[in-house]
Amino acid sequence: MKTSFLAIIAVFLLLIPWVSMLDFDMGNVQVDGIVTSAVVVMTLTVFFSIVSWSVLSWASKSIKPAGILLSIITGASLVIPFIHVLGPMAGVLVGVVSGFSAFMLQKRMADPAKNRPVIIAIITIAAAYMVLILVVLATQSAASDAGDGIGSWSGTAEGIEESGFENIFNNSIGFAYFLAIIPSLMATGLILRGEHEHRV
Repeated sequence: MKTSFLAIIAVFLLLIPWVSMLDFDMGNVQVDGIVTSAVVVMTLTVFFSIVSWSVLSWASKSIKPAGILLSIITGASLVIPFIHVLGPMAGVLVGVVSGFSAFMLQKRMADPAKNRPVIIAIITIAAAYMVLILVVLATQSAASDAGDGIGSWSGTAEGIEESGFENIFNNSIGFAYFLAIIPSLMATGLILRGEHEHRV
């Protein structure tokens, strides 16, 4: 039953980028040019999250089916708010970090008496969010200062608006995605906690 709930959360998170990137215009579904890049980044993140988790689990001889779902959940949760601005290499790095977090959560499931793995996982996820926010803000700010084309970062046809820090902060990071991601992570935590209570 716990695995079924984790599977629902994983599928839900995987569907978020696809739904958000579809442009429903006059009843016709149109996909913009950013979709290809976003899908590649998402795929790489989830793939390398599973690979990272697999390597760590294999080394500790503790591979469990739920770990795959945890690696998908952590990978998708970390990359989705930045899906439109991260490149493939960033997706790989985020995947490796999220795989480690999934491994820590799996250790918590394997030994509910230990709280240290889940604390490490939470700190890792929070630190990854902070690093990604800072990196995205720094790169987008540098690109804005470079002035690549008229209106390329201001979002206007003539580039009249000035792309300040606040505009970059609001436009480059999908904070609305956190409305879906945070409850998903909380639900995952409750499932892990329920696993603990079930075994006690």
